Amino acid sequence: SAQRDTLLEVETRFMDQMAQTRYLIGKKSERVASLMLSSLVGKANLVKDVPLVLWEVEEDIDMKMVASAFTQVEDLALCAAKVEKGKLLWLVGLAGKASALLDFNASRKLLLEPISGKGGGKGSLFQGVGTGIPKTIFSSFTKVVYENN
Repeated sequence: SAQRDTLLEVETRFMDQMAQTRYLIGKKSERVASLMLSSLVGKANLVKDVPLVLWEVEEDIDMKMVASAFTQVEDLALCAAKVEKGKLLWLVGLAGKASALLDFNASRKLLLEPISGKGGGKGSLFQGVGTGIPKTIFSSFTKVVYENN
């Protein structure tokens, strides 16, 4: 039978390994999010030479990872959303030239009212929660972008 000292040592080693594994999984997930976004950008419609990406985010990708991937793209109009625990999580990013396509704060009501959305942001990144399905915010996002351009 094991000694108490040994059990504590084994548990400490196990916890360290778990922390390292979680870290590595997080890094891999960030990489997956970045690759997914790159793929979507490559297939996106262009509005005034800016890719317009609508991304229904996969279950295993966290919205923080989406935000991180967004910061790596120079010119991009991004609307990402996913349903998690019954809530619609949304993110709108307007990088580089995309900031001229849409003034988020001026269009806030048109964008968020259809999903009863709440949230905010600063600079080029906005996020929050609402109700419904991703297609609803995608529809209002594309409508506002195309009506303004």
